[in-house]
Amino acid sequence: MSQLRGSEQVLNHEVKKLREMLEFERNKLSKLEAQMLEAQDGMSSAHFHSRSVQSRLDELNGRFTKADDDNVQLRKDKLILVEHIAQQQKQLDLKEAEIHRLESHIYTLQTDISMLTTEIDKSKSMQTKHWNDLSKAAESLKIRQ
Repeated sequence: MSQLRGSEQVLNHEVKKLREMLEFERNKLSKLEAQMLEAQDGMSSAHFHSRSVQSRLDELNGRFTKADDDNVQLRKDKLILVEHIAQQQKQLDLKEAEIHRLESHIYTLQTDISMLTTEIDKSKSMQTKHWNDLSKAAESLKIRQ
């Protein structure tokens, strides 16, 4: 989710930068237009102004179109990232469940090993006792002979 917020902040920041650039370019165009009008004072001001405004309008429309296209692409990219993050989260959840299952299985196996070790120790102890009893019985038979 923090990645989505980060992506959204990046997108918002880029939109803000584009708007600032657009405003800067508007100001720049306004200054250039004013300079051109002063230099072309002797020309047909109506014709010159019409061309200048049309040129400025065309340029601004191009910039707006580019900004809109960029925004559309950024939104598409954001949707793709959101979907990818959701898929990654599902995979992470599955892996965590598998880890939990394996930890439980390991605990069960460790308990079984502990029980078997105890049984083996008891069995060894019983065998040792039986061998000792057998040895004593054999020794007592030797003494009686």
